[in-house]
Amino acid sequence: MFLIAGFLTGLLGGLHCIGMCGPIVMALRKDENAKKDLFNKAIYNTGRVVTYGFLGLAAGIFGGMFEFYGMQQIVSVVTGILIIVFVAIGFVYTKRVLNISIFQKPINFLKSKLSYFLKMKTKTSFFLLGILNGFLPCGLVYLALAGAFVVSEPLLSAAYMMLFGIGTFPAMMLFGAIILKLKQKFNINFNKFIPVFSLILAVIFILRGLNLGIPMISPHLKTDKSVENHLQEPCCH
Repeated sequence: MFLIAGFLTGLLGGLHCIGMCGPIVMALRKDENAKKDLFNKAIYNTGRVVTYGFLGLAAGIFGGMFEFYGMQQIVSVVTGILIIVFVAIGFVYTKRVLNISIFQKPINFLKSKLSYFLKMKTKTSFFLLGILNGFLPCGLVYLALAGAFVVSEPLLSAAYMMLFGIGTFPAMMLFGAIILKLKQKFNINFNKFIPVFSLILAVIFILRGLNLGIPMISPHLKTDKSVENHLQEPCCH
């Protein structure tokens, strides 16, 4: 269920990706050959997926620490609530936070490297461009990482994030030019879709944490038997 949620988040959030990263995708065009153009985009997007997988692995390891201590349900509910709070007030302050010098330095470094690789226009540079782009601040990626954190299993969390990245492929590879033209012509703000996706995922996290026994939506969560047995062991004084 959650792996599917990762893919759907990427698929539906692809419109946001076009709005944010569309100019980079359009700049990947090396020539007018459609096949080469598609191949270049595939290399770039594969780089993004690799980065998302790495970030998902890290989120899964961190989330697994909470699961070990039997806090999986609490983490799921709290994550859902935090997403709702972020949707309510977070978007207003996100840009202000990112403007703090401690964040601006790494962001500016990434942007300079993106510009460098973009000018090279080689297969290797396209892949590295995707790798670096995956680290740029993005609300949609943070939303997906929240899901990877709740999954709490490193390999599954990595798979969750990679499926998220794969979900963005259709928009980023096939429909990028069309969507960008629509955005420019009708002044469409695709960022408005993010709060909707965020709230849906937040509700899923909260329901999952409530352990209601609803298949696929809120199944009974397993507890870590090693911790459970340790807690039940008699104490000698």
